[in-house]
Amino acid sequence: AAAVNVISATTEAMIGDGVKVNTVEGGTDRSVRVRASDSTLMVQTTGTVAGAGVTAVSGANNTAVVNKTTSARIGDADVKANNVEVSAFAKEDLHTITANLSVGGVGAGAAVGVNVISNTTTASIGAGADIDATGDLRLKAKQDTAADLYTVAGAGGVGAVSGAISVAVVSSKTSAH
Repeated sequence: AAAVNVISATTEAMIGDGVKVNTVEGGTDRSVRVRASDSTLMVQTTGTVAGAGVTAVSGANNTAVVNKTTSARIGDADVKANNVEVSAFAKEDLHTITANLSVGGVGAGAAVGVNVISNTTTASIGAGADIDATGDLRLKAKQDTAADLYTVAGAGGVGAVSGAISVAVVSSKTSAH
C-alpha cells in the first residue's frame, strides 16, 4: 500500500511598483497592512497486513511533499500611513503514520514514511519605496514547521525479516528585508 500527497502552493500579498496609497489626506485609520499567510495540515495513514501458510510479503509507504512560497511585499510604491505592516507567515503541520505486519512460514515486510518540506517565506519593502509612517513600521516573516513520523513494521514466522524507516527533510528560507 502506498499514499503520496504533493502540495505546491504560492501565496502572495502585495502593493505593486508605482502605486500610491493614502497620498490624499483623510480617513479615520490610515494604517496599511500587507499580510500573506498559508497554513497546511496533513494527516496520512497507511498500513498493510499479510498472512499466509508459506510466504507472506507486504509493504507500506507514506510520502508527503510540500513546496510552498509565501510572500508579502510593498514594491517601489508611495505609501503614507499612521502604521505600516508587511508580514508573511507560513505553517506546516504533518502527521505521518505507516505500519506493516507480515506473518507466515516466511514473513517479510517493510514500512517507510517520508516527508519532504521546502518553503520560502519572505516579507519585503522595495529599495525604491517611499514609506512615510508616522507610527509604527513593522516588517516580519515567520515560518513554523512540524513533521511527526511514526513508522513501525513487524514480521513473524520460521524465517522473518522486517524493517521500518522514517525520513524527514526540511529546507526552509525565511527573510524580512
